[in-house]
Amino acid sequence: MSRKNFLWIMLGSFGISAFLGVVAALAQSSDTARVLMCSIIINLTLVSIFLSMLLKDFGHPGLRWLMTSGIFIAFPAGGLWLLLALLAGGRNALDEEVIARTAACMTFFVLWCLYTGYCFGFPLRMNWYRCLVWGLFVSGSWYLLLLELLVIDPDLVEGLLRIIVREEDLFFRILIAQIVLSSAASLALPVIHLIRKVLHGGEASLAERVEMNIECPRCELGQRIPVGGARCTRCRLQIRIGLEEPRCECGFLLYRFAGEACPECGRPVADHLRWVPTVD
Repeated sequence: MSRKNFLWIMLGSFGISAFLGVVAALAQSSDTARVLMCSIIINLTLVSIFLSMLLKDFGHPGLRWLMTSGIFIAFPAGGLWLLLALLAGGRNALDEEVIARTAACMTFFVLWCLYTGYCFGFPLRMNWYRCLVWGLFVSGSWYLLLLELLVIDPDLVEGLLRIIVREEDLFFRILIAQIVLSSAASLALPVIHLIRKVLHGGEASLAERVEMNIECPRCELGQRIPVGGARCTRCRLQIRIGLEEPRCECGFLLYRFAGEACPECGRPVADHLRWVPTVD
C-alpha cells in the first residue's frame, strides 16, 4: 500500500471518529462510546504506522529495520487494545489484565522506535550533536526498560531500585530531572537543525533541492526524482541517489562559492571544493 492511499485511509478514519464523537455526545450511549473508543484506537495505530513508514523511508538509513519492527508490532498492539475495549466490563478481569499488560509493552516499544527514529532523523554531522543524540537514545532506552518492567511486574522495578540506590526519593528526583532534560533536548533538535541550515549556507542542502531525470531499472519508466530516497511512481521500487556536497569542515555549504576562504570560519577553501564557473 502506498503512503498516499494509507493517508487517505487515515483521513477517512478521522472523519468517522469525529462523526461518532458527535453521535456519542448527543446520544450518551455506552455502546456508541465503545465504538468511539475503538475508532480512536484505530486512528492512533494508523498514525503510528504512518510515522514509522515515513521514518523508514526518509529517516536514518541504519534504522530501517527498527522502523519496520515498529510497524509490525503496531498491528498486534492496536488489535489487543481493540480487544480490550470490546471486553471492557466483562467478568474475566484476569484476561483483561493480561491483554492490557501485553498491549502496553508493545505500545511502549512502538513509541520507543518512533522516538529513536526522530532523534536520529536530523542530518547533522557535528560531534557534539552526535553525542547529544546518542545521550537521548540511551535515556529513551532507559525509560523503555523501566516502563516494560513496571508493566510486567512492579516488584522488578523495586528490586532494580534497591540495586541502584538505597533511597527511592533520590532515585525519583534524579529520574524527574533526567526526564526534564531529555524532553528539552528532544524539543531542541529541530531548532538546532534550522539554526544550522540558516547559519551554515543559508540554504537547504543540495540533496533537498536537486532532482534528477532517471530511468527505473525495473520497469524502465522515465521520471524525475529528488536526490535521496524515493520510489518509482509505477512499480514502487525504492531508489536512492547519493550526492556529495562541497562543504567546509565547519559545515558551510560551498556550492557556487568562488572565494578562497570560508566566510563562516575563515578556513582556506581547497581547490577541489571551490566553485569554478564555466565560460561559454
